Formats: sequence, structure tokens, C-alpha cells
Amino acid sequence: MAVNEIEVAASPEAVWGVLADPQAYARWVLGTKRIRGADDGFPAAGTRLFHTVGAGPVSLADSTVVVVSEPPRRLILDARLGPLGTARVTIDLRESDGGTTVVLTERGTRGPNRVLASVGDLALRGRNRWSLDRLRELAEQRG
Repeated sequence: MAVNEIEVAASPEAVWGVLADPQAYARWVLGTKRIRGADDGFPAAGTRLFHTVGAGPVSLADSTVVVVSEPPRRLILDARLGPLGTARVTIDLRESDGGTTVVLTERGTRGPNRVLASVGDLALRGRNRWSLDRLRELAEQRG
């Protein structure tokens, strides 16, 4: 399981605003090439975000399902990545010192994502650190 934490100089509501914007995922989630769409009402529980992920010429189109949505405190997603399996992503937001502590936890739940979890956790932590830096930038721009 990969766990990352970051401090954001913006309210939980501002951070949630980024999480609730389907198009923002391509700007903050490292490896997302583009967002193809989202169900109406995203990020309500049961809605989906349709994405294309990859690097260079390699692409994979799939979707992410919202499992739990508790604005502006918690978002739990099941990110599907085709033959690579599924990852459970939990994003917790806690108000702290006028800003927000964001904790992102990711663990493989199906397929190679689950089997290779112990090997891939270090890489995931690095990737998720960069993603959280980008999330912080977007949230702080929003206020």
C-alpha cells in the first residue's frame, strides 16, 4: 500500500473543488493522458470517470468508479486499468492550520496491481507525490 501526505494552503472545499472537476484529473493525476468524460453528478457514489492513461505512444482507455463520496472530506475510487487490474484510491482531506492535509492511499485490489503491490509501492509513492504536488497547485489557485 502506498501512502502519501501533503499540506495544501487552501480549504478542504477548494481541494474538493479540484477533486469534483472531472477535467482536472488530467492535470493532476500523473499518467493520465486525457479525460474522455464523466457521468452526470460526478463525484457522487456510483458515478464514473472515463480516462486514458499511459506514457508515450502507449495508451489504455478505462474508467474509475466512485465508491464513497463525502464532500469535502473523503473520496474513495476504484481505478480500473484494463489488464493491469484495479487499484483502490482513498483521498482524505483534513482541515489543518487554515489549510488542508491531504492523505492519498493507493493499493492494488485486482490483477497485477494487487500481485505486484509490494514491489510497486515505492514507484507508486513517487508517482503519487508528484500527483499531490499538482493537486496542491490547482487547489491553491482556486483559493
